Amino acid sequence: MSAKKADPTADELVAAAVGRTPVKAAKAKQTAAKTPEAKKKIRVRQVRSGIGCPIEMRETLKALGLGKMHRISERADTPHVRGMIKKIPHLVEVVE
Repeated sequence: MSAKKADPTADELVAAAVGRTPVKAAKAKQTAAKTPEAKKKIRVRQVRSGIGCPIEMRETLKALGLGKMHRISERADTPHVRGMIKKIPHLVEVVE
C-alpha cells in the first residue's frame, strides 16, 4: 500500500518552482523581508535636449525617465543609474 502524501504548502510549491529546497526558500523569504525599504534616491534633471545626439544617448535619457527639458526624475541610487548619468553628463545634472 502506498501512503497518501499531504498536499504541498505554498512555500513548497514556490520552492519547487524556483528550484530551491523549502528551507532555502524560507530563508530567502526572511532575508527579503529584512532588507530596508528606505533606499537612497537620486534626483536627475535634464538640462539639454537630446536632439542631435546619437540614439544611444536619447535612449539613456528615456531609461532615466527623462525626455523633456527641465524635468526631474527620481531614481534609486545604484551603480546602474550612476553609470547612465556618467554616459550623458552634458545632458543631465544631479539635483541634491
